[in-house]
Amino acid sequence: MIKIGITCEETASGGRYVARSPGLPLAEMKFRREKQTMVIDHTAIPEEMPVECVDRALMERAVMDARTEKLKIDPVCVLARYTMARHPQWSDVLKQPL
Repeated sequence: MIKIGITCEETASGGRYVARSPGLPLAEMKFRREKQTMVIDHTAIPEEMPVECVDRALMERAVMDARTEKLKIDPVCVLARYTMARHPQWSDVLKQPL
């Protein structure tokens, strides 16, 4: 199993979640904030990393942060939308049902 560390780099209007794993390039999931919503609009995962594993780790962190900050998530990025749809336990943070 791959070891993945997730960090959040924020700006006033959004930011990105970064996935790091020893010896591999970075993966990222970008978001912007619109009122009480985290709009996930881009995910980039290098081919050297297992896409489903990394995307799940990025989304888990986003969901955790959304719950803590009482935000809703709008996954406009196709990969984020796909991952959210596969995990109904995260539906409480969805802005709209998928």
